[in-house]
Amino acid sequence: MSATTIDETSITYVLSPVGGGTAITHVAPFTPQPCNMLQLEDGLSIGWMVAGAWIGAYCLLFLRRALSGETGSDYGNT
Repeated sequence: MSATTIDETSITYVLSPVGGGTAITHVAPFTPQPCNMLQLEDGLSIGWMVAGAWIGAYCLLFLRRALSGETGSDYGNT
């Protein structure tokens, strides 16, 4: 079997018998799917979400240290 022709709307397959004889041709129509790769806008929005998560984690850590009184120079390492 081999794909002989690939168009925008179909693929043509040719099935050749092993023992010889007439080849069978089949045209399979298809609808190509749009590319779903990330674009610049997608990367920027994901990057800002990751940065926001890190900033939020730092704020929670800072608040925990401030509320527990670990704001000295050694941050509770005594």
